[in-house]
Amino acid sequence: MTREASILNAATRVFAAAGYHAARMAAIAREAGVADGTVYLYFRGKRELFVALFQRGFAEFLAGLDEALASSTPPLDALCAYHLRYLGARYDLAVITQVEMRHSDPELREDIGRIVRPYFDRIEAAIAAMPHDADIKVARRMVFGTLDEQVTAWVRSGGAFDLASLAPEVSRLLRRALGGND
Repeated sequence: MTREASILNAATRVFAAAGYHAARMAAIAREAGVADGTVYLYFRGKRELFVALFQRGFAEFLAGLDEALASSTPPLDALCAYHLRYLGARYDLAVITQVEMRHSDPELREDIGRIVRPYFDRIEAAIAAMPHDADIKVARRMVFGTLDEQVTAWVRSGGAFDLASLAPEVSRLLRRALGGND
């Protein structure tokens, strides 16, 4: 693992445990097993590190999602299953996506929004691939909001249930709500 990857992994754990605002670069360096100044060789500050964490996470997420969407599974079903399975296997990242990015400053939210936008495009494409009678933008917000709420409930429970196991019911309910087949 590269030193940069070690720092990003450490940042994920520290941001999840302490929160974005309370997290300190020195704590991230300690968690990564590097000197305090080493973090600054890779990232100018906490904000840049946080954005880099999202860029890496969403690049990995989207690559796996594209593989899932290429399967013979109906796109909405594949998307729901992948979303819940991916975050269900990454509790610290789920804490950050569900809690920390909502408390960040507007500029940081804007940066993260640009990173997440390609995922919204894939949600819209999954909806477009099925029979539906809904406005695509409203439907996209409904799909994302439903998945997002499932992850939030899982995070609030401390990971007390199998998040991925909810996918069949979530996708069935979404298909029904969108006017598609059960």
